[in-house]
Amino acid sequence: MSPRPSGGLDGRGPGQDRGPDEEPTVDTTQLDSTVTQTEEVAGWVDGADPATPVPTCPGWTLTNLVGHIGSTQRWVTRLVAEGIGDPAAAFALASEDAPDDPEGWPGWLRTGAAEVRGTLAGATNGPDVFDPSGGGDGVVFWSRRVFGEISVHRIDAAATLDRRYTIDAPSAVAAIDDWLGTIASAGWAAVVPGFADAMRGTGQTIAWVAEDVDDAWLLRRTDAPLVLTSERVAEADVLITGPAEQLLQVVSRRLPLDAATACTVRGDRAELVHLIDHMDWVAG
Repeated sequence: MSPRPSGGLDGRGPGQDRGPDEEPTVDTTQLDSTVTQTEEVAGWVDGADPATPVPTCPGWTLTNLVGHIGSTQRWVTRLVAEGIGDPAAAFALASEDAPDDPEGWPGWLRTGAAEVRGTLAGATNGPDVFDPSGGGDGVVFWSRRVFGEISVHRIDAAATLDRRYTIDAPSAVAAIDDWLGTIASAGWAAVVPGFADAMRGTGQTIAWVAEDVDDAWLLRRTDAPLVLTSERVAEADVLITGPAEQLLQVVSRRLPLDAATACTVRGDRAELVHLIDHMDWVAG
């Protein structure tokens, strides 16, 4: 599977401008991957102990993880199906809790993934749907977001249930696009002002460079506070290089930087640690 559209995020991150004649389009390969990855998690949780701690999400158990994955997908399905554009109405929208009986989890997860795929792929209300990034992409934003969510939470499920996590490089790149594009968006700065304030700077640069594909990201700390571009640079205040899969695990805080043995850090390591330390939310 290769769910990254050419250029990544349709060539832009959340909140980045497009030309006046460009229309955002839903990338169905990302939706297909959302289904495939959720189905894999559904197979993993079948028969598992619901009280198992999630090591990558301190304070969570498998019950919390399953509930988060399934209820988030169902919330997005309702948001798009009902064409909700008002932020207050979106945040007030109720979702569906996971079944109390863990035997019902696999089917519940599979159903939720199929529903969100079908709803987003067939949506005609496009940009009218609430987009918390502030980019006005609506349904396109959510197709990226549900893909990014499951790509990261599948790491959590693998760590919890001692399964092997693998993701191909283009898919990892797409998930990094989603993660960095979201945290650099105006909407994220408004929702998580503490993070935005911590990221304000005077032009310091943090470069992420994938070694197994020709993709890279450059974060610049400004008064904005974060500006994201897809520049592949040789020098920055701090530069981390490595395979895309491991970069995804580092940026999502699922793999401690010191344990990322396939990655190399050059420059001011404290700059990179500062960014990672402040991305301390549990859910991806």
